[in-house]
Amino acid sequence: MNRAVAVEGCAELAAELRQARAGVTDTRASLAAVGRVYTAFARRRPALYDAMFTHIVPLPFATPEAPAALREAFGELLSAVEPLAAEGEEPGLLTETYWASLHGLVTLMRSGRLPERAHEHRLELLIAHFTAGEK
Repeated sequence: MNRAVAVEGCAELAAELRQARAGVTDTRASLAAVGRVYTAFARRRPALYDAMFTHIVPLPFATPEAPAALREAFGELLSAVEPLAAEGEEPGLLTETYWASLHGLVTLMRSGRLPERAHEHRLELLIAHFTAGEK
């Protein structure tokens, strides 16, 4: 049951991330769009987000065996982050780092460890640092 919920949640997240990137051609704007949509999804759907990324669910992540919805959600993040990868840098690892940063911001804010009032500013800082060396 939790597995199916997590997979469906990833499909929904992938669709929202895809829509956020649609029509955005600027790398920084694309990264910002997926960051805002990702964090908004987590804030709007906390139980689903927890089922996807917080609860222990027998799902293979980061493998070819991962369900298509998981690969698609990660692929949307990858599409936003990949243009920022420096020569010789692994885009997948950079994307995992961006994802982990978004997840950390959401998790710490939702638990009350980071004040919600500064969320947008933190997100802007994250995006600014990721795009500082933009090609």
